[in-house]
Amino acid sequence: MIINLAVWFGLHTLFSKVVTWRLGWFALDVPDPLVLPTLVLTAAAAVAIFRYQASIIGILLAYAVAGLV
Repeated sequence: MIINLAVWFGLHTLFSKVVTWRLGWFALDVPDPLVLPTLVLTAAAAVAIFRYQASIIGILLAYAVAGLV
């Protein structure tokens, strides 16, 4: 369930539009155009966390302040 939520939030955050294809009981979310600024911020956060061992709380606070600005 956690992986499902992570994929769902990732799809709906990184892509401007997500279309659901349905075939009977099967449904597949297919993304449309990528939102480049969101991808850049996501990549920067991943590099800061994994390469430079930055605090997740610090990154969240920095992105919250950037969002307010």
